[in-house]
Amino acid sequence: ALGVRTAPVQTHTLGQTVRALGDVVANTRNEWMLHMRTEGWVVDLATSAVGDDVKQGQVLFRYYSPALLDAQTDFLVSERSDRARERLTLFGMSEQAIEDLKNNGEVMRQTPFYAPMDGTVVALPIREGSLLKAGDLALAVQDFSSVWVNADVRLQDLAGIAVGQPAQVVAPQTGQRWAGVVDFIHPVANPDTRRATVRLAVEQTTPPPSAPDQPAPALRPGAYVDVVFDTQPKPRLAVPMEAVLYDAQGATVIESLGQGQYRPTRVEIGITSQGLTEITSGLDADQQIVTS
Repeated sequence: ALGVRTAPVQTHTLGQTVRALGDVVANTRNEWMLHMRTEGWVVDLATSAVGDDVKQGQVLFRYYSPALLDAQTDFLVSERSDRARERLTLFGMSEQAIEDLKNNGEVMRQTPFYAPMDGTVVALPIREGSLLKAGDLALAVQDFSSVWVNADVRLQDLAGIAVGQPAQVVAPQTGQRWAGVVDFIHPVANPDTRRATVRLAVEQTTPPPSAPDQPAPALRPGAYVDVVFDTQPKPRLAVPMEAVLYDAQGATVIESLGQGQYRPTRVEIGITSQGLTEITSGLDADQQIVTS
């Protein structure tokens, strides 16, 4: 037809670099929160302030609780039965504290609570002598050696991003870089920005014990970073980007059937790069489509 231009569907080697703004947040998989399970009083508080670093196995505080004393007595009298041990666990005693009780063979009037991991105290609502009830938060510990970065990615760029894909995280102030891995792609987009959140897991190098004066990890929750996703170039079936039409149902191209006949064809698309849009389904190589 007069004025109609067509072109064949062809295979092109395409890759894509996607850039996005990211927000550093704490990795909740590396968070430990201690809620008391019995009423009692905090004694011998070893951790005194938010920001204190703790080591796995370190005593955080000792706790006087009549219910825990009764449970310990039951454990010793019952000759360390499984049922009595389970009761201690339900009351919040750690395996390390239960082993202390088992080895000593005596009731501990002040039950020790140990740190289950290395980390930093991020919440400490208690003080020495505080009365706590069941369900009250005693403290929270966060391991910052691994953090998450939530990147805001345009919807049209999501096709080139997949879980497990590597990415670069860059601190704009210093240029320092970290390697990240896509951990999760949120299924719901922000209706205001038309972007989706892509979460990256980033491992940070912590100062070794032999060099404690080295700087602490620089990626801190609350900071903004730049995120760069690189899609490896590979052969992809593609058409000129102007050949793809969009409506509420998705993407469509106009296929040329010859002798002045045309028909709309629904397609699934992938990345857009170098003026070309990847076709993942709906067309085959060498089919003629209308470009303008």
